Amino acid sequence: MNIAIGTLILLSLILPGALFRAFLIKSESFENPLDTSKVAELIFILVPSISLHYLAVKYYLPMSDYNFELKQLYYLIAGDSKGTILNFKEVIEPSFLIFLEYIFVQCIIGMTSGFILKWIILFFALDLRWSSIFSISNEWDNLLSSRSYVFEQKSFIRKEVRLTIFRFLKGHFTVKNFIKRLHLLKTYYFNIKTDNTLVNVIADISGKSIIYEGILHKYYLSAGNNLDKIYLTDVRKKDFMTKGANFNDIDSHVLVIKGDDIVNLNVIHLYYEDF
Repeated sequence: MNIAIGTLILLSLILPGALFRAFLIKSESFENPLDTSKVAELIFILVPSISLHYLAVKYYLPMSDYNFELKQLYYLIAGDSKGTILNFKEVIEPSFLIFLEYIFVQCIIGMTSGFILKWIILFFALDLRWSSIFSISNEWDNLLSSRSYVFEQKSFIRKEVRLTIFRFLKGHFTVKNFIKRLHLLKTYYFNIKTDNTLVNVIADISGKSIIYEGILHKYYLSAGNNLDKIYLTDVRKKDFMTKGANFNDIDSHVLVIKGDDIVNLNVIHLYYEDF
């Protein structure tokens, strides 16, 4: 009895951390699309869980009417060292609804804080600047969504701004040209975006290499930092091994290519004027 109750309580206590991690990862599902070890995932879950419970015990419980004792929680998880069976009506029943309410609130806080932290990381591209610290995004996602491309372009412009300031201080620019150049760089910086992504896919279909070319419609990620499948529209294809072969249109609204069939990808981010 105590083992089952203790296991349920432990799972309930780490649930806020698990939800924090799930909402922190940039993914369309609860499946982890990152290439992380089980130990790392356990740390990512336990640290937020312990932090949330610490803050609750330190600041929230003293202000509440609930008289919480850590030894009760210890006995529920580990059992009484004297072999005494905890009385259900005296220990568990009075605290059951309060405990569920506490876990529910902690889960909401975990989800909210994970979502907010993810928004901050993605907004400032911290996962691209320091990927070893803020590892929340899949490499395929960054490539196909054009996040990596936009980040690199903006990094280049920031370098150009620093170079322009340095050259102005060295007397290579007049004040008028300096202001004009900074204005152009600022305008370009805040207008970097891609409208569509053109993808050339070399796929191995039943032992035959085919080149598919089309506009990226959607993509799905899988565990281990892998690409599960991509969806293409306006697709053309040709035989990879046939020299001088032309592309032929495919009579299809959307073509689905599984990630396991993909041999190589060529990605071109397009602006509206490129069409």
